[in-house]
This record gives sequence, structure tokens and C-alpha cells, in this order.
Amino acid sequence: MEKKIYYVFLVLLLLLAQSCDDNSNILQEREMRLLEIYLKQNGITEKPLQSGLYYIPEVEGTGLKAESSDFVLVLYTAQLIDGKVFDTTDEQLAIIKGIHSNTVLYGHSKIKLEKLNIKGIEEGLKLMKEGGKARLIIPSKLGYGPKIINNVPAYSTLIYDIELVKVIRDPVAFESEEIQNYIAQYSDSMHLVVATKSFQSGSVTHNWYYIQLNEGQGDSIKKDYKVYLYYEGRLVDGRVIDRNFGNTSPFNFTVGGTGAIKGMDLAVQEMKKDGKARVLIPSALGYGEAGSGKVPAFSPLVFDILVTRFDTVATPR
Repeated sequence: MEKKIYYVFLVLLLLLAQSCDDNSNILQEREMRLLEIYLKQNGITEKPLQSGLYYIPEVEGTGLKAESSDFVLVLYTAQLIDGKVFDTTDEQLAIIKGIHSNTVLYGHSKIKLEKLNIKGIEEGLKLMKEGGKARLIIPSKLGYGPKIINNVPAYSTLIYDIELVKVIRDPVAFESEEIQNYIAQYSDSMHLVVATKSFQSGSVTHNWYYIQLNEGQGDSIKKDYKVYLYYEGRLVDGRVIDRNFGNTSPFNFTVGGTGAIKGMDLAVQEMKKDGKARVLIPSALGYGEAGSGKVPAFSPLVFDILVTRFDTVATPR
């Protein structure tokens, strides 16, 4: 009896696998037919590369060519073969197309080529130079394949209009340049002083920068205090990554604990009640080489912080 049940189960699995294979073949054949129609209707005569990628340059570019180990800054708009836009770095276009998301950081995107999950984009970008623009027609085998990703159906050809803004060969040096450029804007200001602070982590010293906007009153905040504050966090180019100004309740954490990034934890220890400050935090004291959410890898952050109060005895950790 058990052998019979096993045999029936095995047959059902084989029939299911056969059905899935048949469906996959149908979807792939449909994809190829739609791609042929698209190429003909748009007068595209370029032949695909060996991989199957269609690379159509629009602006040659004059700078560096990207390599797999590089970070790049890119602008792009992505659509399906029927013209439906499913992703873009252009916030206004995202709003118009009804795909805007508050979790997305619009504007140029900083990505590491070898970390891309769409092989067609990596291949296309490696053919480009800084300042270059191109259209990439990416068959599903170089895209998402049989996966359904958000609004992208299985076995979908992807079309990316993409600009390679910059190649970042050394992300640490690039971050340092961003920090110095940001500080330079205060060089002519007589009322804002950029104070250089340091934090020792093992044998490495990390500099961060403190600008007092309002001193506040009373004693300075110390470790193990519970602090309540409002903040706005930005990249150095001004794009907002997070804020709680306007919220009913302030953000709170125990100083010296793990409730906030290290840079913010260090900043409040320079502050008093009702104090306001602007701090520039390197990625080593922020979200590091991995980034998080809207924050790209190796990104220095600027926080405006307003301390509303603090408790000298924090909740036990």
C-alpha cells in the first residue's frame, strides 16, 4: 500500500514538473515574439551581443570605464516591453507613473556593479564611459528570469535608459572628498564654527564634525542618560533619508547603547536640553560600507538634531 501511494505521489510530481516546464516554454516563446515586434516597430537594427543583451549607445561619454569592482553613480528609467515604467531614479516621473515610494532614494543611485541582481545592467554599464548614455534591452535570462519581482512578470524583457554619471574606483577617497566639499561651504561663515571631533575605534581614529546651532541649557548629556530628540538626516547633497520633525513623539535612546548610530550617539554627548546642532558623520560612524535602507554604501550623513529633554537615569539595559 505504501509503495502504491509513493508511486502515485511520484507521478503527480512528474506531471506538475512537466506542466511547469510547458508553461515556462510558452512564456519564453511569448517573450521572444514580443521582443521581435518591439525591435521592428522601433526600427532597431543592432544585433544582440553574445550574451543576448542589446546595447544601443546614445552618448559616448569621455570618462572612465566601469569595472565589476567599482561603485557607480547612475540615473535610469526602466520599462517593460509594452512601455510600462516599473522603476526610475526620477522622482517626478515616479509620481506621474504612479510608482512613487517613500522608501526609495530618488536621484542618482550609488551601486556596486558586482552586487547588481540584473546581469544585463552590469554588462551594459561595463561597456560605457562616464557621461555616457545608452539603452539596454535585457532579455529575461539576463534579468529576473522566471521570478515575479514587484510589477515585473516572469520572463519579461527589461528596457533600461541609463546614464553613467560617475565611476567610483575608491569609495573611501570619494567619501572623504564629499566630506571636505561639504565642510568647505562653511569656510566663509563667521557665525557657524565647524568643530572637528574624533572617535577612537581600536587603532583607527574617525573624525566627525559638529556645528552648534543653539547651545541649550543646563548640563551636558552623558552616557546612560535617556535622551529624547527630533532630527532630520540627509546625504551631503541634501537628499533626506529620514526625519521625525513633526511627529507627536520624539525619538529616544539610551546614550552609549545600541539604539542609534554611533555618530548620533556621540553628537548628543556634546549637547544640552533644548540644544540644536548639525553634525556631519562619516559612514564608519553611520551605516558603513553596506549602507541601509535609503542610505547607500560609504555615505557620510548630515543630521540636524534638536534635544527636547533627557532622563539622567535610563531604563536598565
